[in-house]
Amino acid sequence: MIIACLLLSLNHLHCVYDLFFDCKAPTLQEIAHAAQLSGLNNEDIAYLASLGTFGRHASNISKTLIDKYCKSDELVVPQPYVTRVPMLVRRGNTEKVVLADHHFFLPTDWVASITQFNDSAVINQVFNFDKVKDFWNDHDSEDPKLYKNPVTQIKDFKRTVNPMLLHGDGGQFQRRDSLNVISLHSVLSSFSTAFKFLFLTAMPKKCTNVDKRNNENDTMYAIWRILVWNLEAAFRGVHPETQHTGEPWPANSNRARMAGKPLFHGYKLWVFGINPDLEYLQNQFGLKCQSFNECCWMCPANKSDIPFTDAAPFAEWRKRTYNAKQNRAQPATDHIIMQIPGVVNETFCIEALHTNELGITSHYIGNVLWDQVYQKYGAGKTVSERMSNLWNLVMQTYSDLGISSSNRLGKLTLEMFSDPSRPHQDYPCLSQSKARQARYLLPVVVKISEANMQENPCTYTALCVQAGKALLNMYNVMDTAGMHPKPLERINFREAVDIFQMNYGRLAAESQRKEEKKWNVVNKFHYSAHSPDYFDFFNIRFCSAYGGETEVGLVCALGHRCLDGTPPHKISSKLAYKYRLGQHLRLVHNAEVAFEESDDD
Repeated sequence: MIIACLLLSLNHLHCVYDLFFDCKAPTLQEIAHAAQLSGLNNEDIAYLASLGTFGRHASNISKTLIDKYCKSDELVVPQPYVTRVPMLVRRGNTEKVVLADHHFFLPTDWVASITQFNDSAVINQVFNFDKVKDFWNDHDSEDPKLYKNPVTQIKDFKRTVNPMLLHGDGGQFQRRDSLNVISLHSVLSSFSTAFKFLFLTAMPKKCTNVDKRNNENDTMYAIWRILVWNLEAAFRGVHPETQHTGEPWPANSNRARMAGKPLFHGYKLWVFGINPDLEYLQNQFGLKCQSFNECCWMCPANKSDIPFTDAAPFAEWRKRTYNAKQNRAQPATDHIIMQIPGVVNETFCIEALHTNELGITSHYIGNVLWDQVYQKYGAGKTVSERMSNLWNLVMQTYSDLGISSSNRLGKLTLEMFSDPSRPHQDYPCLSQSKARQARYLLPVVVKISEANMQENPCTYTALCVQAGKALLNMYNVMDTAGMHPKPLERINFREAVDIFQMNYGRLAAESQRKEEKKWNVVNKFHYSAHSPDYFDFFNIRFCSAYGGETEVGLVCALGHRCLDGTPPHKISSKLAYKYRLGQHLRLVHNAEVAFEESDDD
């Protein structure tokens, strides 16, 4: 009866969805048949149990389900665009660059496919075209992003241009390889993460050839050239007149029939923001980030005479932050992505998940927890005693604050914020936790910090409390403000960020004076210090990568299931096929997905 109880919690279409995103078709049939034999009488279960003549012809089960629910010409997910790109192919100890077929889901095809399906609910939830005018009415025309931006030259752009977010990141899909997953979604989409992302393409890292001398042999250049070509057409609001090579579309193909025609109701897609993590911005797009001496694309901050670590209100880098005119004269990178119309320096987002939760917040939390154990603020005579008591205190404070169990840490160990074998040799920082867990651990840690100040009143504990409270205020403003913050919210956000930076900076300076490895200032503090300039025009909460990371996890899990007997450089065909079927079920049949937004890299 255990199997039967499990299936009772599923609907039929969820099972079909699982076929493409979780398990194999014969497995579904076997489970359904076992449930039926255990006494479960249900029409859907009976249908699944009967597939393949009750499992005797298992090879037919997948085709039967696909024919019933996923006829190729009726899918809401578009046909992939297939072209050859250079890839690195390894055989034994040898490797060579070959041209291999690679599959893309093009943005213009996504618009056509979803809108031709003629389901207004799906169209509005994916693109929310009805909200375009409201977005532009609320958006401040003084946004530096709009300065000399070709989007403002589009006739009636405030009625027709849909702002989109472009995301890319790598995720593990086999033991020693990752997939570079690129996706797109509308800022205005009202769908949950599982539905709103438009998957564009994915490339295994081990198949990626890097050739800076010859772009024709560079894998990612070839991929971005195709995406740039299509996003340029989407920006103009038309279906591409030709293939990316300039060759005509195959005669009588759907793309040939649509060539040059306007997108749905004349709408256009503009890359409003690019929101991967800092590593991706640096390694994929060549922006100046942590590995450069001049380590910021927004100002001349560096690791020498204009220190990025300077948190003072009148720091030199603050005086010299680039304005819109300077940004147009000096593009942040020479990457081909800058050729997408409307993409400017300000398009690259201050992404909250990696900059705040996995950056400044994790550093603050790590230092307060370290003090509890090694500064002996916590109760207990030994390190292990104090650690045990700290965990009990964290759990009690979670309960006192009413923080949901889904947002809590499952455990807390010394290794999560220090190296127990050399606790005074490395800077404390919370690790091995998800960004969401760090976000909801913050109010707990601030409460602990306030108790420390009451028991040990001094400048140090006061600075800890002031920094933590400012960080909480920053999050409170972000969480309560809408997409376009009001003037007072902008002021409050900037004040909170500045107070946190100032107090954390004083703690860092004091630790440096004492030659203690505490309160480390890494590049993410500098990028967070820039965030009020972005928040003035758009709430950075709405360009967080939580949803993008979830999409990466989904595609990587699916990619792993495509590896059975298939070399990595050929998985894009299988991946595109399975993704089309599974995503069609999710969009059209609303198969439920037991699936939360993730922040796993």
